Amino acid sequence: YLYGCVPSLVLCMRQNRESQTLVLESIKEMVLSRGEVFRPFLSDFFVDFSDGAEIYNSKLSIICALVNGSNAQDALRELQSYLLGGDPKFVARSVATIGKIALKNPEVADACGNGIIQLCTHSYPEVAGESVAVLKNLIDKDPKGKKDIVLKLVQNYKRMRSPPGRANVLWLAGRYCMVGDELSQVVPELLRICAKKFLMESKLVKLQIISMAASVLHSFPSENHEKLFRYIVDLAWYDEDFDVRDKSRLFTVMLLGNGPKHGSTGQENLAEKGESKMVFTKEQIDTLLHAENSTL
Repeated sequence: YLYGCVPSLVLCMRQNRESQTLVLESIKEMVLSRGEVFRPFLSDFFVDFSDGAEIYNSKLSIICALVNGSNAQDALRELQSYLLGGDPKFVARSVATIGKIALKNPEVADACGNGIIQLCTHSYPEVAGESVAVLKNLIDKDPKGKKDIVLKLVQNYKRMRSPPGRANVLWLAGRYCMVGDELSQVVPELLRICAKKFLMESKLVKLQIISMAASVLHSFPSENHEKLFRYIVDLAWYDEDFDVRDKSRLFTVMLLGNGPKHGSTGQENLAEKGESKMVFTKEQIDTLLHAENSTL
């Protein structure tokens, strides 16, 4: 009987805004359990640029639920046109919808990733941040297959203005710095760039710079990387934010076994008293870095 009701529901959706909102909410619930009966009407849920936030949010949710392998290309073509809109919240929501479709339909993931990557330097922070977050989720599903996307994100880092977006790129760089020869070369250079502007960054970005510095030193141990790591944790050691301070001190002890060389620190006081320093094995460091790079 539901097949006979669907055309009427779609017709009711075209009434005044108040009715449209109620009908869309009802359809959204039905689509979750009986999406196949609404799938032929996919185009009726395409967003009009005059739609308000409540309406376009419901429509985007319905589109995401209705998309499968047979209609993914049509839906993505429509969603990509929304990326040209002037409302940053609507564009960011469209980007998130494209990301969900890509995760549900791996066959279109590459096309989605290539289409979104240019938005990572968008002038609106919410759009740029959402774009990087979507790419992060896609890369996590297939790191080796998406290493080119990670490389492009790292190369575009200096043009990004969104703190959440920048933090996500640094998280990716630290986690996948050993995936491919190109990344192993550009990630240490990115760390050098980040070190120069560490004090001007937001808390979120500072935390990821410290994590990336630890990953680089642990993955590619060298005198230069140790000096760079020391420089960053020296800056973070006395940061005004206690999370930044605590993280720098954890990784300093974990990788170097002591604190900054200058001044008097708790670690130096322990050494003067003859108390032993904490020693981490390589396996423990691997485990901690893996856990650190598994969440953001």
